[in-house]
Amino acid sequence: MPWYDYRCTQCGTEFEITRSMAEQANGAPVACTGCGSERTERVFRPIAVGTAGSSRAQASEGASCGPACACHRN
Repeated sequence: MPWYDYRCTQCGTEFEITRSMAEQANGAPVACTGCGSERTERVFRPIAVGTAGSSRAQASEGASCGPACACHRN
């Protein structure tokens, strides 16, 4: 099952949950793991995209153009 990131708008807790795509699609409420409130919102995070030969450090710094790209070289 996919992981989804949420933030509670009441207490500010950020948490991850696993739920089926059907549960996500039907909009079933998600309770905060900190306070139990259903006043939560989904958090969208950027994903690290790398290419063959790129290091994990490059991907975490946002360098996803590939090794031939000069835009992220120092």
